[in-house]
Amino acid sequence: MKVLYVCRLFTGLEQSLKTRRWQPTGAPTISRMIERLDKHASDVRFILTRKDVGRGSFSGWTERNDCTLKIDGLQHEVRVLAGDERFPSWFGRWARAALRELRHLFHITWQFWRFRPDVIYVDHANFLTAGIFARVLKVPVVYRLMGVYPAMRKALVGNRIGQRALRWSYRAPYALVVCTQDGSGVEPWLKQALRADVCTEVLLNGVDEQSPSSAPDSTLATIPKDRLRILFIGKLEYYKGCEEFVDAVLRVLGLHLVQLHAIVIGTGSHREALIKKVTDAGFSTDFTFIERLPHAKIADAHRIVDIYVSMNWLGNLSNANLEAMSLGDCMIFPESDPETGIDVVTDQLIGVNSARRISRENAVEALSEVIADLIANPEERTRLGRSMEAAAKHFIPSWEQRISHEYLLLETLSATAMRNQKTDNFL
Repeated sequence: MKVLYVCRLFTGLEQSLKTRRWQPTGAPTISRMIERLDKHASDVRFILTRKDVGRGSFSGWTERNDCTLKIDGLQHEVRVLAGDERFPSWFGRWARAALRELRHLFHITWQFWRFRPDVIYVDHANFLTAGIFARVLKVPVVYRLMGVYPAMRKALVGNRIGQRALRWSYRAPYALVVCTQDGSGVEPWLKQALRADVCTEVLLNGVDEQSPSSAPDSTLATIPKDRLRILFIGKLEYYKGCEEFVDAVLRVLGLHLVQLHAIVIGTGSHREALIKKVTDAGFSTDFTFIERLPHAKIADAHRIVDIYVSMNWLGNLSNANLEAMSLGDCMIFPESDPETGIDVVTDQLIGVNSARRISRENAVEALSEVIADLIANPEERTRLGRSMEAAAKHFIPSWEQRISHEYLLLETLSATAMRNQKTDNFL
């Protein structure tokens, strides 16, 4: 099976490209699929496209030229296409973005004609390429979605040029659409956005057994052991509910119910503002902000805390939350939203007694009340953790199972396409 793999350059892959050593720090679904294709496909062409720009972008990749890299740990080379940096800033944001997309499209098309793959795998960030290829090529195109975001919902009804382009790409005749089940209400969106005759696969991400690290993180080691500890992991952006989390913890600290320490792991545009808010409130010693923590040591953070909070307004089956579930954390997260479908599947998977849910209205007040209640009820914390761990065993696959399933989908598509080609040639 020959696969042309096209995906945006995730920040979790950048360090591996810079050091030329394959040690991804994020985007496990992407990195593990790259590893599987690298080892098992007869041939594969990896193309990573630089997309993130402007506010909210934390990419450290600023190369102005395309490059082909040999990475220690991967058998196949990785082609990285430059982004907006390729064009002068005076072109303006929109002109640079348009030129970037056209340049990426032309380059990927050129790679297709040179490589002649059996299957083309394209992610959502490369929607223009995906939509065109699925319409004009006979080779099966797999469209990869990492969940459903607000911009994707708006694209179904909006009239801006970008929204129309997205809507057009969604209606392409893909051989298969693979979407991550992250609790973001993917099923109703897929039904509305895609053609009725397009096959879809909605896959939950995996979790592997997480053993304690041999060398515990030095920052985690300094966190007071005589306090009740509460954990937040995720990008420090508005949609992750990081501000509501900090405000709720500050409110509980102000009540002086118990000695409490909050651990915030993640980076984002709100990080400095949150640190300032905590400092100005006089509670800087009651918070530990960790910008980045190696994935192997994330489990150590879970094991030392009493409560785990996820305030992700877009869905709560993220990688971080699945790990928390499998480790049996006492969890708090927002209630589901039947209107959008957000976390409806989450409720179905974990049941009603495995986590505390808070209202999406008056979230700070609601969260602080639940935290205060759990502080006063250690038996309930224990019960919730055990219930969550038991539920997680029934629905969270291992990463081997998860990636093997997606790889098998590609193999099946490739085999079907080859049989059809032989039939056409015979006829």
